Amino acid sequence: MYAALVGILGVFAIYALQWIQNSIISHKGGNMTIFVLLLNVVALLVVAYQTYLTRESLNMDRKVRQLEVLPDANHIISVIVVIKRWKTKCDELAQLLKEAIKTKDIKLIHKISKQGKKSPMGLVEKGIYEFAPKWLVNILMSSAQHYYNSVCLMSSIWDEKKQEPNSFMLNKNLVVRCKESSQYLSELLNYIKDIIPESYLKTPASINDKRFLSE
Repeated sequence: MYAALVGILGVFAIYALQWIQNSIISHKGGNMTIFVLLLNVVALLVVAYQTYLTRESLNMDRKVRQLEVLPDANHIISVIVVIKRWKTKCDELAQLLKEAIKTKDIKLIHKISKQGKKSPMGLVEKGIYEFAPKWLVNILMSSAQHYYNSVCLMSSIWDEKKQEPNSFMLNKNLVVRCKESSQYLSELLNYIKDIIPESYLKTPASINDKRFLSE
């Protein structure tokens, strides 16, 4: 609230200073250059102070959000680990596909095809889906959709009956799809990766919590 009030006053101050500046120039014919320069400096200081207060307000909001989600920290950590693993996998597949398209290496193509998933079943743990906060579940399920959108086609690059590469499916579009999935996963990860304080993540786990309680 205080930061917002200062912001409003800052805007009014800037307009007032501009009005004074224009009035001085119109009446004195531009002979008050130094005074006008000082007015501009004051205006910049007001803006700088307003920016500082806004940043402090955002930092405070971030700390409040961090405290609010600490009870769900284990779920958040689990989701972060899963999304990072999916992103890494998409990056690896993109590189392997590029190499396979270039070299036509049959063994490599077969290896890539084995890393695909014909069904999304099992990508998300049921416990997280049922007990994690709804907003976190939404991010996780969106991530799962993007990940599966890439890996679901990997098996199609190999013809199991003929035991040979499927040249029709092995193309640059698969590389593009993997890269897009990786990018989307990064964006979703950015929503949650800094939500838990690093010091909390590094809390020593050598002593059970109950040993700290009074008798």
